[in-house]
Amino acid sequence: MATSHRRPEIRFSDAPWGVCRWCGEEILVESGDKQGNVNRRRRWHQPCVDLYNASDPQEARRRIRKRDRGRCAACGIDTNKVRRELRKIGRGRHRAMRERGYKPRKSFWELDHIVPLIDGGSHADENLQSLCTPCHTAKTADEARARAARRSAAAESDQVVSHAARNKATSDVKRNLTDEATRKTKRAKMKATKAKTELSFDELMKAAEAVNAKAARALSEFASR
Repeated sequence: MATSHRRPEIRFSDAPWGVCRWCGEEILVESGDKQGNVNRRRRWHQPCVDLYNASDPQEARRRIRKRDRGRCAACGIDTNKVRRELRKIGRGRHRAMRERGYKPRKSFWELDHIVPLIDGGSHADENLQSLCTPCHTAKTADEARARAARRSAAAESDQVVSHAARNKATSDVKRNLTDEATRKTKRAKMKATKAKTELSFDELMKAAEAVNAKAARALSEFASR
């Protein structure tokens, strides 16, 4: 799941003194005569403070600014030096900033996530770097194009799967129709055969009756002699 750019929500913001606003557990005195009692002078556990700061984008920016000193990880330019040089121009410096890809009255460096948050990246220091504004703009555009290409490929794959499923469904329908036609043909042949058989049996019965009648007449004539 992607990490949010927003400041993380404090889950127990209404907790009273002595209860940590982050984890909701009681804060106990760790030493002294009151060891084990609730410390009603504190509202955070120190580990919870560190965890909150680690997940706070603003705190992450402060850490990386202190670590990198505004030096771009891509092109190696010192953005603080560039800012000082452009400020010396005086009139027309805003146009000079825009021509070089910077935004007037904005920071000359951006906090960049090596693995974007939308792709599962985090605010951990090893996933953060300083980029000058032009490099960050270019990297963001490249990532957007890559995501668009992945979405397009996924859509094409879904279309292929859908087309294959549709073809399979059509094939199944045709096979079922063929099987049904075959069954109907077999039933029609069986009915025709049965009807023919029944017709032949009727003819045999008539012939037998004629033979019996002839035999009866012959016996009658023989008896009358």
